[in-house]
Amino acid sequence: MKKIVFHHIPKNAGTSVRAMVLGNNQKKENIFWHMSNPFEIKISVPDFFTFKDLASNSRSEIAADLLSESIKSTFSQKEFIGGHISYNDYMSLSSHFDNNDHSCHFFVIRDPFQRVVSYWEFCQAQDHHIHKSNLSFGEALEKNVRFFQGCTWEQNYYISGKNNFDLSRALIHDNNCMVVTTDFLSTLVSKIQEMLGLNNYDQNLNLKKKDTRLNVNPNTNYLDNYSTYRDKLKPLIKQDQLLFDYVKNSGGVINTLNNKVILSK
Repeated sequence: MKKIVFHHIPKNAGTSVRAMVLGNNQKKENIFWHMSNPFEIKISVPDFFTFKDLASNSRSEIAADLLSESIKSTFSQKEFIGGHISYNDYMSLSSHFDNNDHSCHFFVIRDPFQRVVSYWEFCQAQDHHIHKSNLSFGEALEKNVRFFQGCTWEQNYYISGKNNFDLSRALIHDNNCMVVTTDFLSTLVSKIQEMLGLNNYDQNLNLKKKDTRLNVNPNTNYLDNYSTYRDKLKPLIKQDQLLFDYVKNSGGVINTLNNKVILSK
C-alpha cells in the first residue's frame, strides 16, 4: 500500500494540515499522527529468562524482532502518516514494513527568519519546553544556545537530514515529493484530500482556523521586535534560506509526485 507522509516541520502550518486530515477523514483507523496516536508494543513473553533478557538488553535479537513486528502491524495498513517525523526517520521506520517503498512525501516551507522567531516565541510561552530559556532572544543568540544550533536549519533537516540545501534539493527531485511555501498551503491540502479520497470534506475546517492555545503572541507585528537580529541570524539560517528561496522562486510549489498515484478508488 502506498502511503502519504506529511512531515510536520515545527511552526510550518502542520496544525492546519492535522485538523484537515483528522477532522475530515471518516476512516481514522487508516491514519497515524505522531504524538497523537499511542504506539502500543504488544509483547508476549514465553518465560522468565526471556523477560529478563528483554529487561536487561533492549538491543537483544528478541527485542529487535518483537519491535519490528509491532511496527509492521501498526503501520502496514496506514494510508496516512503525519507529524514531527523527518524523511530519514520515516525511511528507517518503513524498512520494517515496506521493502518496495513508493510513499509520497509532503513538506511545508516557511520564511526562515519568521519561522525561527515564531518557534522561539512558542517555546518561551510553554510551561515546560526543552528550548525554554531565562535569556532574552538576543542573549540566547549571542551565547549560541542549543535552540540556535539546531532549530535554525530544521527545514533542511526534515528533508535531507543535513544542513545542506543541495542535498535537500536532490532528495526532493529524486523522490515523490510535494514541497510548498505557506502561501500555497491550500495546494498541498487539496492534493492530500484528493489522494485520501476526501472529495466532500467539511468546508468549516478551513485553513485559517486557529488554535488559540498555540497562537502565543496576539500581536501580529511581533516580528518587528526581532528585526535587529536579522543580520546576526543570516549565517545560521543560510541553508534554510536557500531552500525557501528555491521553492518560492519555483512558483511556491515543487511537485515531483507521480500524478497517477491515487490511494483511494
